[in-house]
Amino acid sequence: MNCCSLPPLGRLASLKHLEIERLESVKTVGAEFYGIDPAEETKRWIPFPSLETLSIEWMLGWSEWTSCDDFYAFPLLRKLSMKGCYELRASLPSDLPCLEVLDVNRCGELYKLPRSNKIPIVKIEPGVYEYVRVYESPSCPGLYDLEARGIGYLESLVKLLEPTGCVLVTQSIEMEDFSGIKCFQLEQFPRLESLKIKGCDNLESLAEIRPHSSLSPAPTLTDLNIKECASLKSLPPLPSLVELDIFDCSAFESFGEPLPANLQNLKVSYCPKLDSFGGPLPANLQVLEVSNCPELDSFGGSLPANLQKLEVFNHPKLDSFGGPLPANLQVSRSQQRV
Repeated sequence: MNCCSLPPLGRLASLKHLEIERLESVKTVGAEFYGIDPAEETKRWIPFPSLETLSIEWMLGWSEWTSCDDFYAFPLLRKLSMKGCYELRASLPSDLPCLEVLDVNRCGELYKLPRSNKIPIVKIEPGVYEYVRVYESPSCPGLYDLEARGIGYLESLVKLLEPTGCVLVTQSIEMEDFSGIKCFQLEQFPRLESLKIKGCDNLESLAEIRPHSSLSPAPTLTDLNIKECASLKSLPPLPSLVELDIFDCSAFESFGEPLPANLQNLKVSYCPKLDSFGGPLPANLQVLEVSNCPELDSFGGSLPANLQKLEVFNHPKLDSFGGPLPANLQVSRSQQRV
């Protein structure tokens, strides 16, 4: 259909469901769609007062959405779906108080999501292997899980998701292939328990530096897994860690401070600049797997008495275990190679 603008549908006070599709000549959506007349001096009505679901698909020329936030449009909107709007840039309406589901598929660059009184289920998929998904944890109602991959233009997940409120109650994050993120902003996720990051080549730090502060940016984080992050050099204080796995981080050289006292499982592989553990290994450590860290020259003292599994491979500078092996330690011949 050769339609260059949308009709004033916002004036339909009883409209509950709206689908808009394949209006390829429409480039901007704004006051005309809401039914707002710039000549009107008073604001005596609300656009789309009853709308509950809005679906917009295959608007190939659409590049701008002017949301007219001063008019408090879409007060009852529960679900917003968008698909195939490749040219759309910037942000969505800033306030959608009743939003429960946000589904954005194959659209342009979105930097900020709407505010809502309830944390919505979020699915943003710019491409086949690019996505941000937020959903309620099946095991912990009231907490949320976040999966994100490959959205190169994003410089901050926090800035995108903060208006939804989900950052405050996210317990698990898996993030992969984000080239634009330099600082993860771990301190913005106060309930985070598990964090997995892979293939973020420009990631330099997990938390913003706070001078003269010894507080942990992640007091509840127990599981940290980092792989193939070539710019990461060290970790912030993470006292609650129980499991730590660092793999193929070529610039990684320091744990930042002595390892957490509660740490039970430590795996470090292919970190060519790592030369020490920053002090003695934690007394609670049960599993230690270290491979291909050629500068590592000691364990920082004797192995912990609680250690049950030890794997060490390809460490030319490591010539001893620092003392007698723990009584309960089980080590195969291949695992003893030092």
